[in-house]
Amino acid sequence: SKFKGVQGVVYLRYAPPEQFAVPAKLDARSDLYSLGATLYHMITGRPPFVADSAQDTINKICSEEPVPPAQVLPEIPKPVSDLVIRLLAKAPSARYPSAADLLKDLEQVAPWDE
Repeated sequence: SKFKGVQGVVYLRYAPPEQFAVPAKLDARSDLYSLGATLYHMITGRPPFVADSAQDTINKICSEEPVPPAQVLPEIPKPVSDLVIRLLAKAPSARYPSAADLLKDLEQVAPWDE
């Protein structure tokens, strides 16, 4: 299986829920989910879902909502937190339709320290 071993479990942390559907229906919004999981980890210091096994990780990705980054670290601005949570939406239709649309919102929230 492509998910065996430590490396596979790490990869799973960034996989979108639709990756585990049969058949998997992946598109550009799936990549945006993975970007959201990566951003979440970068700004909070932890992945959006942590579990002890690959199957538990998959279950959390598919059924649980991540804690908003601003609740993990209150210094994260709410607009940044909201952007990341939108990227991590379970339904692809609730995510940004394209990277260009995401970029528009990223430009609105950056830089944080101004």
